[in-house]
Amino acid sequence: MLKTDESRPYRSELFRSLEAKGQAEGKAESVINVLRARDIEVPSSARERILSCTDIAQLDSWLTQALTVTSVEQLER
Repeated sequence: MLKTDESRPYRSELFRSLEAKGQAEGKAESVINVLRARDIEVPSSARERILSCTDIAQLDSWLTQALTVTSVEQLER
């Protein structure tokens, strides 16, 4: 039986999970894109850390910070 919520009825738990994963991936890519657009080097270890994050609040924080930091190491956890 499909679960419903008020904003998006008839979406399964699996669908919502995949939707959240896609949202996190998009935000992570945005963090990396902003850093690169500002000519800030993003080493592979930092890229992996950012891309593996699934916490939307953390990704939002990093995206905001990416606008002002001068190195990827300044992104707070």
